[in-house]
Amino acid sequence: MKHLKLLLLLIFTSKNIIGSTVDTIQHHKPYITTEFYYLQPVYFLESSYTQKNNYGAGVAITENFKPFKITLAYQLNSKNYKSNDGKNYHINFQSIMLLATFKLVQFNNKKHTLSLTAGVVNNILLNYEASSPLTNGANLIERSTNTTNHSAVRLGVTITHQLNTSYSLIIAPFIERLNQIPYYDLKYINIPPYPYAPKYNLNYSRDKYWIGIKLGLEYKLKKRKTERT
Repeated sequence: MKHLKLLLLLIFTSKNIIGSTVDTIQHHKPYITTEFYYLQPVYFLESSYTQKNNYGAGVAITENFKPFKITLAYQLNSKNYKSNDGKNYHINFQSIMLLATFKLVQFNNKKHTLSLTAGVVNNILLNYEASSPLTNGANLIERSTNTTNHSAVRLGVTITHQLNTSYSLIIAPFIERLNQIPYYDLKYINIPPYPYAPKYNLNYSRDKYWIGIKLGLEYKLKKRKTERT
């Protein structure tokens, strides 16, 4: 009897939640926004490497359903760092991502919104080189030919400040985790892929993580009014 009451309570609660969400979506018609943003990344590296200045930029298009939205984004990233022996590494890669954002709370007359964002990312190598200083003053340049893509998962929060009915400012800190270490990186060139050398994957597990903060400007696309004949 207790189990039956619990089951009925769960069904009733789920029905109310689903019904409330559907009513919200029906009441607020979906609309599309575009966003252009600058990205400041910070990479986790092993102790024998030091991070240099890095940057990123991207564009996104979002379908807003209220209380959630779906985003498709394209992003360019840099990853520059150096080793203790003076070797410099330069990486440029592009990211294609599919993100879902869920509204948590609104305040200040709904001008500010705090949301939770999660999704999947596919990182694609554009170019990679490492330069080592030689005794004659020149540099030895090495280039990686491994173009393997690397998928990742992303989790973060999004803070939206509505400027007016068309524009909003976006601040979005996040953390991203690669599903495997980036084997296009020249410091892994003699390491066979997992699972053939699991000890190396453990030693370089920090390289799977990086964090960043995104600063963007979002624009709400206006729907064209259809003229009646």
